[in-house]
Amino acid sequence: MKKLDIKGFGTIEVILFLVLVGIIGGIGWYVWQNKQKTDKLNSISTFAECKAGSASKLQESYPEVCVTKNGKSFPNPDQKITPLNTETQKQNTTNYLIIKEWGIKFEMEDADKLTYKLSSENSDGKVTETATPFLKDGVSKICQSIYAAYARSKTSDSMYSLSIKSGNYYYGAIGSGQPCANDPGGIDGPINQLRSKILHEMNPSKISPI
Repeated sequence: MKKLDIKGFGTIEVILFLVLVGIIGGIGWYVWQNKQKTDKLNSISTFAECKAGSASKLQESYPEVCVTKNGKSFPNPDQKITPLNTETQKQNTTNYLIIKEWGIKFEMEDADKLTYKLSSENSDGKVTETATPFLKDGVSKICQSIYAAYARSKTSDSMYSLSIKSGNYYYGAIGSGQPCANDPGGIDGPINQLRSKILHEMNPSKISPI
């Protein structure tokens, strides 16, 4: 005969009931704990709060960024990158062909691909100096001449038309350029295209002292 307790339940039923209550209580506690953690994560709204969280991660960057366990990110407000002003950006990105013997430079996008040779001419006692750009050996070993040059003279009515005044000299660009027949790609080959581009970049008005 099954033995009943004073309430009419058997011992096994009582044990099963207590186990069931324990399981339900454990699940409820687990859900409650997760909700507390989720609410705490969702309440984070600053870098300092994120950094204080045990599960947060700091990214190795500048400014450093804290990322919470649920993916929210917060940059360090004390680490700021000062943007370059427009003039500084221009200085950092502008290339110049520097004619050191003349103490001047010409703004030119492809200046890093060039070197130059100096020469001078005397016509009726008026001396005109020229700086002729050439492609560097590392750029091309053929078709190096641009067939154009920068010129300067102390008078504007020299053998060339020089209209840009800078310091004690008048400056201008001379020569019309012409395709190089030795370009393996022909008239429209890559070397000729570069030479043509440089020719159009030779603007004497973009002059400034070194």
